[in-house]
Amino acid sequence: MLIVPFLTMAQKEIDVSEDYTTIIVFPSEIEEPILGNQQEYLIKESSNNSTLGKRTLRIGYIKLDNVEKNTNLTVFTKDGNSFEFLLKYVKTPKILNHYVKASESRQNLNASTSQTIDNPIAKNPSSYYSDNVETIE
Repeated sequence: MLIVPFLTMAQKEIDVSEDYTTIIVFPSEIEEPILGNQQEYLIKESSNNSTLGKRTLRIGYIKLDNVEKNTNLTVFTKDGNSFEFLLKYVKTPKILNHYVKASESRQNLNASTSQTIDNPIAKNPSSYYSDNVETIE
């Protein structure tokens, strides 16, 4: 029972090959993809400016040596969601197209940063530099 929470927190694994293009479609437009190993893995955002094109990544593998390497991929979308994946090299991927749901997001960054700090601003009457300096209490 103690292992179950850790299994649900695991990153989604995506198989990538040098002979096939793996496609990931996100629920909203991609803001920024960050790839761990940029020497052997490549990602290409769609040049199509349609709504679907802005939500799609193409992933491939360039085999530089005889060692197959895995890496990570983090994708931030414009709605503030962040998605984490483990990219694994395989000769032939079982699934070529992955459709990501918003519920698979690790965290919504907009929600975590939207909290405003309500600090009252007080005038500092004895300011050395200026008469109209406002400071936070």
